[in-house]
Amino acid sequence: MPRVRTSAPSPAPPITATNRFSPILERGILPPSRARLRQNKPQWGEFERQLVINVRRENPTYGKNRIAAIIVRDHGKTLSVSTVGRILKQLFDEDIIQKVPPGKRPGTRLDRQVRGVDH
Repeated sequence: MPRVRTSAPSPAPPITATNRFSPILERGILPPSRARLRQNKPQWGEFERQLVINVRRENPTYGKNRIAAIIVRDHGKTLSVSTVGRILKQLFDEDIIQKVPPGKRPGTRLDRQVRGVDH
């Protein structure tokens, strides 16, 4: 008498580099994920964030370069320009601070035309 299998079929094998395109997988053809396995967290704290907020509120037309220089000069805290830029972007996204329109920024062509300085 032949033996009859009574157990359930084995589960699908895990997706690896060698069997990703195997036709026996129920999930079909899956390309490798391009997402990072570990997302980096912000490397600044609430203290640095408050410094940037305070300097930006005192000088709303200053960008990341000037804000970073002021923080080093006045507060003795070293923050890189890119970190200040990332903090500013987060603050813009959260609507804590707003970007200054082009006509209000000093040194722009529109600003010089309004003041009558542009030749």
